[in-house]
Amino acid sequence: MNRALLIIAIPAFLVSIFWLTIGWGWRTALVGGCLELGVAIGAVIYLKRRNSEPPNPRCGGVIE
Repeated sequence: MNRALLIIAIPAFLVSIFWLTIGWGWRTALVGGCLELGVAIGAVIYLKRRNSEPPNPRCGGVIE
């Protein structure tokens, strides 16, 4: 994973939990943090699967 993404994503995650805690309390911050992690993990899995699929020879492959 790109280091620049981690440098931005980790502090952004912590800051969002901090502001949720101040605004609505620990319960909301915990739920919001879990939702953020779920979305982030889902996006990483989706991008990994999408990029690792082998190219389909029928779609733009070599014409014989």
